[in-house]
This record gives sequence, structure tokens and C-alpha cells, in this order.
Amino acid sequence: MFEDVLVVAVGFAFYDCSAVALLAPSAPCTACVSSPWGCHWCPRSHCCITGGSCPTGEVTIYNQNVPLPRLRCVLEVGRGLVEVEASPGGPYRLQCGPHAYDFGASAPQLRAPVYVTVGERWHLDTPSGLHVMLYDCSVGRPDCSRCRAASPALGCQWCPPGCQHHRLCPPGGAPPSCPAPFIHQVHPLSGPPEGGLLLTIAGSDLGQRFEDVAGTVRVAGRPCLPDPARYRLAAQIVCQVPPAEGGVSGPVEVAVGDQPPGVSIQHFTYQDPQLWELHPRIGPVAGGTQVTVTGEELATGPDVAVFLGDLPCSLVEPPAPGTLVCLTTGGTLGEAPLRVQFGKVLRHLTGGGGFHYAPNPNITWAWPRSSFCGGGRIIQAAV
Repeated sequence: MFEDVLVVAVGFAFYDCSAVALLAPSAPCTACVSSPWGCHWCPRSHCCITGGSCPTGEVTIYNQNVPLPRLRCVLEVGRGLVEVEASPGGPYRLQCGPHAYDFGASAPQLRAPVYVTVGERWHLDTPSGLHVMLYDCSVGRPDCSRCRAASPALGCQWCPPGCQHHRLCPPGGAPPSCPAPFIHQVHPLSGPPEGGLLLTIAGSDLGQRFEDVAGTVRVAGRPCLPDPARYRLAAQIVCQVPPAEGGVSGPVEVAVGDQPPGVSIQHFTYQDPQLWELHPRIGPVAGGTQVTVTGEELATGPDVAVFLGDLPCSLVEPPAPGTLVCLTTGGTLGEAPLRVQFGKVLRHLTGGGGFHYAPNPNITWAWPRSSFCGGGRIIQAAV
């Protein structure tokens, strides 16, 4: 009669305190005592129990100076673990012993999680996110300027021939100032007399900040204005070349502080490109004609572009001092003036003129209309 009547429903929670600690390997004690089931932590046995008292037993000690449990700092370096002996450094401090870490990284710093173990297997509670920062002063700091620009908290010091921690540098091994700038490469090596070209200077010890080189760069004896947005600490300067007369040539100089300026082996030359001739001067409107532009100093600057009217003529080989070879694109019937752009500077064909787009060829007749399978017949066509 009462088979389908529900009198009461109660939820039962089944729990195991020893399993609670396993849910948080980095903080088993915290997980145990903060659980909602009244679990208790036993510090000596390092276990989480259900009852209110930890297991006890009678212990008889016959020797003196009982050693403390072994303490170790464990760091997760890359995919491996590094264990270092630890010792109390005070009532609330634990000091990890010295160790040379080799994390094999190309980055100057590596974030390594750390925790402490007691005995052979006990893991002390570790706050979430606890880590140490491992770093190598020499990585990413190949010269004095980049070494000295490192954060003071790292303690890096330039100790020739490299950058290292100041404790590793012998007394008197650190020079009072960085050496003079050294220029490894300059690009490009030529530009038009109008200037405006962006010149890239690569080297070492090119200043510890942009202000060190803001007004000390010269190209062929003329000031070159550096761009702060393109400056790379100690390694690269990009400046805008000033105008000069064609034919002027000279090295690039960079000065930092009281040091003598660094002088490049390569020279920058001002060249005045001239366009003399265009061949052929006629081709189909569909494009595809290979055109050769002759002149002088046509390999000026890093960016050379050829245009027929407003249409690009794609270069098919690198610019040579006397020739530019390009392939026409489809255009419109009529004359298209030739112009060549050297960076921001334009040059036109001497005497004017350009390329003439003619109607596409139309084949009206061909003979013979058949041939042997082996081929070899001469076919005549009329347009």
C-alpha cells in the first residue's frame, strides 16, 4: 500500500582524508586542514587523518645529537628536477645551497618552480606560483654596453672578455668604462644625392641608450639623424642620410661619450643615377615584353623600382650599375613614360619618351595546317 511513498531523502558524503592531501601535491597540509570534513594533519608522519589525534608510539633514544631530517630544495629546470641541499637560515628562513645550473636555454632568464622536501619523500607546503629566476649574464649581452644596461638587480658586470656576475669577476678585472663603438656592417653603401635614405649601422657598444648616439652619427662627414624607433640597444642604429653632392664618399662614424668614434671600414657613396636608353620601346598591350634600361649608377640604394606610366615593370634580375632589366605588365594602348624610383627619388629617361603599348598581334593566316607526327615542318603565319 505504501510502496511508492518517499518518507525522507538524505545525502551522504563519503570521504577519505588521506586522499584529500593527494589532491594538492604542492600543499598537502593546507588541503588537509582546509577540507570541509574536519581532517587533521600529522606533521611527524606527514599524513592527513580522520580522527582528532595523530598516531603515537613509544620511542627510546640511546644516542645524542640526533640529526634533523634532511631538507632539500627542488627546482624544476626545463623538463628535469635539480635537488640542492638546504639548511635553516633563521627561525623563518631556509637557505638553499649553491649550485651551478645549466638550463641550456638561449633566453637570458628562466622561471623555475621550487619546493622543499623533508626526508626522502615528504613535500612541504609551497605557495602557488613560488619560483626562482635563473639567469645567465652572458646570454644576450655580448658586449659591454648591453651588459651594463642589464637590470642592477641581476648584478651583471662586464669583465673582459664577457659579461658575468660581479662575484665571478676578479678584483680589478672590470674596466671603468665601455670600449669605443665598433661598426660591423653598413647597409646600403650608396644612395642618391637628394638624401632621405635610411642607413642601417650594425655593430657593438653602440650606446647603452638612444640618447648616447642621438647626435653623434656621421656619414661621409655629414650628420645623419638617428631614428629612436629603430634603435636597438648597443647593436643597431638606423639614421636618415642627409643630402650631398654626387660622388661624395666616406666612412660612417659613431661616437659614444668620451670614447673615440667608431669608424666603419665600408664607405658610403652618393651616386647620381642617370637613364639613357630604353630597348625595345614598343610591345603588346598584354605585357610580357622584356625591357632593358641602360644608364649609369643604376644600382643605387637598396630599393630600385621601374615604372611605365603608373604600371610597375617587374625586375627580372638584380640591378646592375649600367642596366635594369624588367618585364612589362598589361597596360593600355599608347605611350607610357619611363620612370625609375631609387628609394624616395625619381629619375626619368633623358630626352623624355618611354614605352609604347601596341595592339596585341592577331594571326590571320597560317600554312600548312597539318604535319607529320614526327614534326619538323616549317609553318608560315601572317599577322
